[in-house]
Amino acid sequence: MKPIIGFLTNPDKVFYNNLDKVLMKYLVKNGALVMPLNLLDLSIIIKRCSSKKENHSYIFNKDKHISFNGFFSYGYMSPTNFNSYQYLLSSLHKMKMPLLYTPSQMNILSDKYNQALQFYKHNIPIPDTGMSFGLSGYKSLAKKFFPKNSVLKELKDYGGDGVSMHKNKESLINIIAKKLWNHKLSLIQHKIEDSPGRSIRVLLMNNKPVAVAEYINKVKGEDKSNNSFGYNNFELRSLMENYKREKYEDLAVKAVDAISGERNGKENIIVSGVDILDSEKHGLVVLEVNPWPDLFDIRESTKIDVFDLLAKEFIAKVKKSIKT
Repeated sequence: MKPIIGFLTNPDKVFYNNLDKVLMKYLVKNGALVMPLNLLDLSIIIKRCSSKKENHSYIFNKDKHISFNGFFSYGYMSPTNFNSYQYLLSSLHKMKMPLLYTPSQMNILSDKYNQALQFYKHNIPIPDTGMSFGLSGYKSLAKKFFPKNSVLKELKDYGGDGVSMHKNKESLINIIAKKLWNHKLSLIQHKIEDSPGRSIRVLLMNNKPVAVAEYINKVKGEDKSNNSFGYNNFELRSLMENYKREKYEDLAVKAVDAISGERNGKENIIVSGVDILDSEKHGLVVLEVNPWPDLFDIRESTKIDVFDLLAKEFIAKVKKSIKT
């Protein structure tokens, strides 16, 4: 019997319309039946069964009760839609539905400081990192630990849009104050200066590395590796034959395991992208673990069909759940 996968098409269509179609095609190619779902059409009801004296929950698509064997969704969402998505994930997780990301995984993956805490706990190398809850605290942090050459990151951002570089503490505090005005907390990190415009991306499936590439920003003076577009400004170079590939992979596995992994008594993450800096002064340093990592560019760079690998991993998870 073919597993039925409820596929949540991304409610924010700016970037993900074509990606949804490609992912659904690969799921079907690997033997699944796909049920496309619209976030705004879904609802959950929790009902008390008086005869059995227990609670049951049901999911509806508009006015129709639906059921499926696994739930799949891919891609960043606007804050409002993401908030709804998290409630949906929690509901389906309580129903023991196989998911691409569990609620606890998503809670960490979607928040940079939550990630930093996990890296701290498991001794993963990261840049010096600080956070506060008000302007006074941020000023103290900046004066004592980040007087120059710092990186400011919104806790929740998309594609590096919430990241800014600062040469002095005055510039840093100015931007922090504006973010606090908009009710946004940020973390501060020490800038790794000998790796400007470059970073390593390790793509993992089920906590195992499958592809490694390097982001290179060709724009002079641009420190962020993924902040330019077009072949003249940006390059993603395959590192599958690089002599340091195993070192990158080993650190990436440790970073993902620190968030959620069977080695630490938790469920593996089906797909993730780990960003690493290779610094001559500081060694290998983890920046973050990304949910919903880009698949098109790394497929083009490494010639590995990562879409097919992802479909196979998720379908295997669903089939395992059906058997148990």
